[in-house]
Amino acid sequence: MRTLVFALTAVLCVSAFSVVAEQSVDERFQQMEKRLKEVLEGREQDRKRIDELERQNKALTSRTATIRQGEAMQKAVNNAGDKYAGAPKAFLYDGLPAVKGTGLFVDASFLYMKAATDQQTVAFTGSNQGTAPFVSSLNPVGEQKDNDFNYTPAFRVGIGYRLPYPAWDIKAEYTHFKTEGDLGLADNNTADPNYVIADVTMNPNAAPSSAVNVRFLRSKETIKYDTLDFMLGHTSKFDERFDVRFQTGFSYMKYSHDLKVQSSGVSLPGAGHRYSNDQDFRGYGLKFGMEGNFDAGHGFGVYGAGDGVMYVGEYKARIIDQVDNIGVPPGPFGPADVRNYWTRHLDALIPGIQGGAGVTYNHRFGEYLNLKIKIGYEFNHYFGLNRAVVNVNNAVHPPERSNSDVTIHGLAVNFKFDF
Repeated sequence: MRTLVFALTAVLCVSAFSVVAEQSVDERFQQMEKRLKEVLEGREQDRKRIDELERQNKALTSRTATIRQGEAMQKAVNNAGDKYAGAPKAFLYDGLPAVKGTGLFVDASFLYMKAATDQQTVAFTGSNQGTAPFVSSLNPVGEQKDNDFNYTPAFRVGIGYRLPYPAWDIKAEYTHFKTEGDLGLADNNTADPNYVIADVTMNPNAAPSSAVNVRFLRSKETIKYDTLDFMLGHTSKFDERFDVRFQTGFSYMKYSHDLKVQSSGVSLPGAGHRYSNDQDFRGYGLKFGMEGNFDAGHGFGVYGAGDGVMYVGEYKARIIDQVDNIGVPPGPFGPADVRNYWTRHLDALIPGIQGGAGVTYNHRFGEYLNLKIKIGYEFNHYFGLNRAVVNVNNAVHPPERSNSDVTIHGLAVNFKFDF
């Protein structure tokens, strides 16, 4: 009996030990499986860290190469400058404001300009002091009368891009200006009975007498000026406060100058006169120049600019000189009327200079926009741009060409945005 009990006890102990042993093995297997999973996850994280370090290393290598390239360019320019004793050393820089932008920039200018030119005289006034008519197209004396031009609003717009090369940029720019001047004269013979008005735009042989005195005269003169420039620019910095932008490129100009005169006569009772002188020039040319900027601190500065341009193009002139001997004001033309026409096309070479000076202000808006404001005086002067023709179609007074300069000048306010 005891033996049986002992045997059963032994069997139960062995069974319990087997169960415990089996549970211990399962737990150890689960622990090993968990540890293996943790190791694999750790290796994945290590791989990601290694990839990130490799990316950062490539970026650092690229930046280092860029810096070394810039240092090499700086050294080359400085070495070249050492050849010129006493000369300032200019070094290249990209001219970019402190913005993380695209390189695109746009600007817009408000212009308040006036045209100054040797305008064609349309009349002389004065007193004949009881003598014969004192003025004719052959002997103009007295007070000269021209059309008066006033300051007129105009505009300029431009767009450009900073090239992926240090200090270089390209730009396209369009300018539009139009102005009108007029003159009105009347002789009512009340204040001064000897006061006369002489219309010197009339061909003296259009009437039996060389006297071209009139009682009423009205004149209007219009100037239109448009330019389109395509420029390549390069900026050099001479020190921390002073830089110069050099530019060169192509320019197109369209210029027209129209004069209209109407008068009614004294010399020929009942007569009227109409005169039209239309000039048109279109030309292409090369333009070059520079603009210097000095930084005075706190965003403020001053600038000065100068350009030269040479246009080659075609000049067209058309004149109509009509005398109506029938009605006042000029009415239908009849057999007694005189009409002279003259047209001419010619090649022309027009040189010009441009310049300006003023103050600047820079302000950065965040990291992606910079605003620069310029306020100053600007002038544009063209040599021989006016080519009027006088004394039309007459054997005694053949056509004559009178060349004169044109200056367009005034206030310029510019807003430039760097993106």
